[in-house]
Amino acid sequence: MKMRNEKAIGICIVAAGIIILLGKFGVFGFIGRNFWPLLILLPGIALLALYYARIAPSWSLVPAGTLTVYGVLFGITNVWGQV
Repeated sequence: MKMRNEKAIGICIVAAGIIILLGKFGVFGFIGRNFWPLLILLPGIALLALYYARIAPSWSLVPAGTLTVYGVLFGITNVWGQV
């Protein structure tokens, strides 16, 4: 049991090191700058999917549509940049 815990701790330390290294290279900044509209778009699409699967009620279409449209618009403006 002790050997198993030591392996898990070692894997966690290596994973933390890789995450810190990627942060130093600016990978997370790039992802945050370019893909943040997905944080708005994906919940909207999920609500639409839940409605069409007959899990969510009809009133969920209002926030689903709003989130989807805003996510698409922010994504488009993010791709073509600001003037």
